Amino acid sequence: MIEEDWIKNAVGALAPRCTAVGLSAELDIETPDGVSLWSGSYAAVAFWPISEAQFTAQAGRAEAWFADYLFGEERRRNARVVDGYLLLALDRPVEDTLLDAVRAVELSTQICRKHAVWPENDGVWRRFDAVTVLGLPEGVTSASGEPTWPVLDADANSLWTRIQKSGPKRAAEAEDRRP
Repeated sequence: MIEEDWIKNAVGALAPRCTAVGLSAELDIETPDGVSLWSGSYAAVAFWPISEAQFTAQAGRAEAWFADYLFGEERRRNARVVDGYLLLALDRPVEDTLLDAVRAVELSTQICRKHAVWPENDGVWRRFDAVTVLGLPEGVTSASGEPTWPVLDADANSLWTRIQKSGPKRAAEAEDRRP
């Protein structure tokens, strides 16, 4: 399979999963060639083709670029956190000799969640199932607009006022003493 075919197949398998969780393909002019990007109000997924021979070095470059992207998105959104998922894509299952390097990159807590993904011998990208955001159930992914406070009845409003004035411990103690 030529390089463009495996990348096209992977993006074709990934796109509906991203769409199902409210992420849209993004055409960012800063995105490096060959990289596909999806984003939404709460998360971003970058699909980054990578070679087995240069895995660690390319993973570092991918992580640095994605860190800059996420930082820019958070600044643009007034510091609202964007959950990042970097998919380091290989064209075939990795050799046993590379598994330790793959695990080290995936377990790194720097910047974002990272996953090495590849097609199985049957061509199915099963490792997409391990990507948390892509495993969310289909349906409405978020409410529109900003969250609002619930409407409190008189008793609940009184308790909330006591909590704000005297703190939760004292308010709870006062509540316990009520008849």
